[in-house]
Amino acid sequence: MDNGLTHEQKKDWAQVLFIYNDYTIQNIAKTVDVSEAIVRKWIMEGQWEGMKRCLLTTRAVQLEYLYDILAALTARIKEQSEGNTKDADLLIKYTAAIKNLESETSVPQIIEVAKAFTTWLQHDDLELTKTVTLKFNTYIREQLKK
Repeated sequence: MDNGLTHEQKKDWAQVLFIYNDYTIQNIAKTVDVSEAIVRKWIMEGQWEGMKRCLLTTRAVQLEYLYDILAALTARIKEQSEGNTKDADLLIKYTAAIKNLESETSVPQIIEVAKAFTTWLQHDDLELTKTVTLKFNTYIREQLKK
């Protein structure tokens, strides 16, 4: 099956499928029409496993951690008979960090939207999905460089 993509486009598409959509090597090879050995080579040479692990530190995970700290800090402040400036300062800093994370659009958020959109689109137009997936990959790479 020739999908009309260049070798580099297939590689980019495979990377998106591996990192963001959690496809198996077998499924990637079949989808982009290359051998499993080539996919394994791309994964190793491009260090895709490391890139995939980086996504585990998503905005949602960071926010959950900060909310847990904020809850513990708030509970500690409530237990005290009188407040102290150190805890108040920490409360302000954690609240600001949470506000920053909630208001900025992060790369993992962009990835989640890209993933949801391409999943939706592939049921309607597979050829367009290939093009959009490659464009999203390029856009995400540019965002990572910022």
